This record gives sequence, C-alpha cells and structure tokens, in this order.
Amino acid sequence: NNNNNNSNNLQSGGEHIFTACNGGSLRCLDTELACSLEQFRNPDAASSSSPILWSIETAHNSGINKLYQLPHSSPCGAALVTGDDVGTVRLWDTRICGNNNNNNNQYGTNHNPFDNLMKLPTGCIQHWKVNHDYITDFETNVDGTTLFASS
Repeated sequence: NNNNNNSNNLQSGGEHIFTACNGGSLRCLDTELACSLEQFRNPDAASSSSPILWSIETAHNSGINKLYQLPHSSPCGAALVTGDDVGTVRLWDTRICGNNNNNNNQYGTNHNPFDNLMKLPTGCIQHWKVNHDYITDFETNVDGTTLFASS
C-alpha cells in the first residue's frame, strides 16, 4: 500500500499534525478533528469536516522516509523538511502549502501535462539532491541555521 504513513510530526503548538507517506504525499491534519471520536459516533457529520487541511499528493516522486520540523529559531521559521527513498531533501513553507488547488497535479483541458514537469510543488521553497541513498534522519545546529541530512 503506497499510502502507509512513513513519518509524522506534531507541530509545536499542537494544532496540526504533518504526515508523509510511502507514495510521496505530504499532508497537514487539524489535530482536533483528526483526534475527534465524532466521526465514529456520527459518520454523516464527520464527512463534512475533514481533518485534512491540505494534501500534496506529489510532494516527492518516491516514498518519503523522514519528516522533520525546523526549530522556530531557524531563519526559515517552523518549516518542514522531508527526505525520500532516493536521497532528495525538500524544504517546505507550510504557510503556503495549501494555497494552490494544483497540488494534486490535475490539469485542465487546455494544459499540457509536461508544463509542470520541472516545477516544484506549491510550498516547496528549496530542494537538494546530494545524497545517493534514502534519507534516514535530519538534525539542525542550535540556532537552526544549518541542516544535516543523513543517508
């Protein structure tokens, strides 16, 4: 199953849970709605209020192995970092991840599917391909100015 959660991270304020999956997707969930038992008590009411705030189905082209939240002291703020099966590292600004309806790579009838081939997903503000194997962990220095990725 390509949608098994590989990694998750609870935002320091506790309002959001970020999840990354084997299929390369990245999601943000509302903690209160995701942990609510209302969906089990009243399934009809739960369908109108999904806990998924945003989802980027093609955040990576391969499975995401590691999800890490940068410290608030980082120059990027509380951004997310993801690492995948082939050594790609991506930096995400979660404030803009859910601002574009094209995150699912759905093209209108007048668009060529190759138009966005080299375009990074909305919210991805930087990416690196310097590792040659899957990403196993991330760490930063104390002030959050340097990111270390291991593979």
